[in-house]
Amino acid sequence: MDLSTLRRRVKRQFGDEYGTIINDQDILDWCNEGQDNIIRDTSSNDVTVTALANQFPLTLTDRVAIKRLTVNNRPLKSISIEDLDSVSADATVNGTPSFWYRTSESIRLYPDPAPSDVFNVLVTYAPTPVDLHLLSPYLQFSLQPLAGTVQYAQTAGDIAFRKASLNAIFDFEIVNINLPFLLAASGTSDSAFAQLSWAFYYMGNNDFRLITSNNAAVVTRNLTLTGGTLTAGRLRMRVVYDGTTGTLTFYRIDLTTGVETISGTVVGTVATLNTTTTLPISIGALGTLVGSQIGPFKLYEFQYSGNPSVGFYEPILILDGEADIQDIPTEEATTFGSTSGHTWTIGGNPSILTINENQLTVPEVYHEDLVTYCLSRAFDKNMNYKAAGENMEKFQQNTSQRRDIADSDDIPNYKGVDPFDHDVFDYSGWN
Repeated sequence: MDLSTLRRRVKRQFGDEYGTIINDQDILDWCNEGQDNIIRDTSSNDVTVTALANQFPLTLTDRVAIKRLTVNNRPLKSISIEDLDSVSADATVNGTPSFWYRTSESIRLYPDPAPSDVFNVLVTYAPTPVDLHLLSPYLQFSLQPLAGTVQYAQTAGDIAFRKASLNAIFDFEIVNINLPFLLAASGTSDSAFAQLSWAFYYMGNNDFRLITSNNAAVVTRNLTLTGGTLTAGRLRMRVVYDGTTGTLTFYRIDLTTGVETISGTVVGTVATLNTTTTLPISIGALGTLVGSQIGPFKLYEFQYSGNPSVGFYEPILILDGEADIQDIPTEEATTFGSTSGHTWTIGGNPSILTINENQLTVPEVYHEDLVTYCLSRAFDKNMNYKAAGENMEKFQQNTSQRRDIADSDDIPNYKGVDPFDHDVFDYSGWN
């Protein structure tokens, strides 16, 4: 099960599929809590490391629980520091260890090995599970080494923006800082004025280009981004072209805070955008034309507004983690002139849509229990304490039961069934 599936299961069983009460961040936090609790109670992700005796005391910063220490296949006994103190044991005495104990973050042996002791000690412990994160899905465009290997996404039907200006948000990742690529365009050619409204390129080395057409002439505007040299990585920016003044302005948007900073302005020829021709929206290549725009990149989001001032945006492409490669969702809007349903088609390599999603790190046998844990926390947030307690009790009972079964020789494969996904639930007892 991955995080996307767990979110869907929790929302559906809780009865809040539209996120009115619980949101994705809530479920993410509860999932990480639940995974920690499962590992702490069951030690189901054991790892064994080898350390030399003279390396003790040993610090394992990622440990949740210590399960076993052995020397030459001989298990050491666990003892508390209080028990050692009760018999006035001297922790500094050197010798062959028979016990192990914990102090703060360290694992210690008793008797303490001498500095010259280099025999191996095997330590089996349960590490802290890797925290899950809300990872954004993206369209991934690969390097295009040949003109014939075109990779692009394009609306199946033509769209008319019918606006004289452009105000667009792009969230993308530069893979190779030196290679250019086309982010998005409205048109089928960047040189034929009747086949273009606008095209936005990254040209490499901090340079961007906006090509516009007013159905009479094509105008090219180049801009070098200020505010520090770009490096490979994710970048969110707003591109504003005012067709009534010919001014092009770029803004960087902080990925964490959302704060905008002006990163460059170009004042050029006044030329409103082509509003007389209905054109497709293309990403990754302009129609079927690649030209020199061959660099790889990842696109997370593309939004558009015809108003140069900050305002309402039409979400042309916002990937949601559940998009199908042949049907990336877009929305109808009054600024669109399309009747095609805005279905995206994929040209070239059909695997360019990459969904980057987290897999749960606890064993599969506990995935259903993780759903139950998240449901308990959701009911608690909604102040339904009875349901919260029932689900938490179920979680604790099931993890204990599965831990005991997992330690046996015959381990069944618990694959949970969502009764709302399949016709296997018996509703006859419901009134």
